[in-house]
Formats: sequence, C-alpha cells, structure tokens
Amino acid sequence: MNFKQAEILICINKYQNITKCGEYLGIKQPTVTFHMKNLENEMGVVLFEHNIGKVLLTDAGEALLHYAEKIVLLTKDAEKLMKSFSLNEMRTFKLGGSMIPSKYILPKFLSGFKNKYPNLRISLTTLSAPIICEMVSKFELDLGIVSITEEKNFDNLGFHYIDTDEMVLVYSPKSNLAQYYGEINSEIISKQPFILHDKNSTTGTLTNRWAKENNIILNPYLEASSTEIIKSMVVNNVGISVLPLICVEEEIKNKKLLYMNLFNNSFQRNIYLVYNKERVMLPVVKEFIDYFKSSFELP
Repeated sequence: MNFKQAEILICINKYQNITKCGEYLGIKQPTVTFHMKNLENEMGVVLFEHNIGKVLLTDAGEALLHYAEKIVLLTKDAEKLMKSFSLNEMRTFKLGGSMIPSKYILPKFLSGFKNKYPNLRISLTTLSAPIICEMVSKFELDLGIVSITEEKNFDNLGFHYIDTDEMVLVYSPKSNLAQYYGEINSEIISKQPFILHDKNSTTGTLTNRWAKENNIILNPYLEASSTEIIKSMVVNNVGISVLPLICVEEEIKNKKLLYMNLFNNSFQRNIYLVYNKERVMLPVVKEFIDYFKSSFELP
C-alpha cells in the first residue's frame, strides 16, 4: 500500500463517495477507482462495497484503515523532519499544554529558552490533557506538557515526569473556615459554600472523588470551568474550593488566600512531558527537552 492508496482508503471511509474523495484529493474519479482496484489486487481481498449510492469499507477495509492512517501520518512527519534540516527553514515546532502547565510552568521556562534560542518559533496549543495526549499520539503536536492523574493509555506515547501537581483546599481569610484553622474536618467543610469545577474536568473529578472518600457532602454554590475564575471567587470569599497549589502560591504568599492539604487523599496528579515514541524527534524538539530537563534538574 503506497501513500496515495492510503489517502484514498482514508477518504473513502470519511466521505463514502468516490467523487467527493477525488475532489478532496484533487484527482479525477477514474484515478480514484484505479487506485482502489489496485489496492484490492495487492491485498488479495475485497476492501470496498457499494451500497445504495455509498462506498463503504468492508471488514477487511476497516482493518486496513489503521495502517493507512499510520502511513499518511508517518509520511507527513518524515517530510516535516527533512524540512527541519534545511538551512533556510526557520526552526519551529508545535507544542501543546494543558491549562496549569501552560500558565504556570511554560512562561518562566520559555523566558530563558528564548534567550538561548532566539531563532526558534513555537506554536502553542492549550487544551485539556486528554486532548493534548491524543494530538501528540496522532502527530499533530511535536510535544506536550500535561497535568494528569495517570499516564494515558497510548501505546505510542512516552511520559517524562516533571513534578507533582499538588491539590489543596483554599479559602479566604474572611471565610468562616478560617476560624477552624488546624481543626478543619469533613463536617465543617460540608457546611461551607463550595465552588465546583466543571464536572468534566480532571480537577472536578478528583475533587468529587476526595469528597466521596471522606464523607464530605459538597454544598455547591457555583460551578465554573475556569481555574482563574474559581480562584478569584475564593479570594473574594464567594466560597471555598480545591485548586492546584501552583496556581495559588502568589495569593497565599500575599495572604489573600489560606490553604489546607487534602486529608486522607488517595490520588496524586503529576505533570509530564509527553512525546511520541514512534517519531524521530526534530532537532529543535530534542534541544527543547534537554533544556527543559536541565532547567528543572530532571534526569
């Protein structure tokens, strides 16, 4: 199976139409049909079936689709790698990060890295950790930095531990909780107005798990998807919440917030560099990782 055949297999699966497939790839319909027949001859099985105006993949075709996607991804990645060796090509790579590392780790690191590599261009994508991992797995990003509870189940991904992303209970010095400093328990927390994270977020999931394990009945007053909004609400004594320690260190230092370590906490969230084990690293990506590891004194 060559690159063009792989492209056509993927397009037929997507559009289920030979004409649309040809239009997308910029080739004529007879050319698409020619490659489809050649691919079936090479594989010795029927890969396509016509059904009420649609062209569908057979079971064999669907089994082959996985390898077609790999061929296309690896070919495009190889082309990108070769371009990076061109003297006239500005060194650039695509970096992805989940919210906490992107806001609280990357800026300080990139400040020093920029001075050492002034000709580097970085494209930063900030999304949830699972999406960043998936994009690295699909060769859509060169490298990721994510905060997750466990290494994601991707066979082609490697994870390099950076630090623990400690979660803490935070509250305003004006909160009723402040009078119980050192004596806070499940019953007292249950009586406080609680600011919840989006239930689909990692922090929200971990907060609910911790509450359930410690018989805490959360008293929700507000739910928000932004860590910064939740932090602002807590600073202004709207309620209490669970937040990553790294994102409230400044407020704690300035005595705008008080915090407490989560008691009886069975989970741990870590920050990782995520890379694709199946690709040859771009020279600039390797330089980035080496500089990152030396900056954080990582092995």
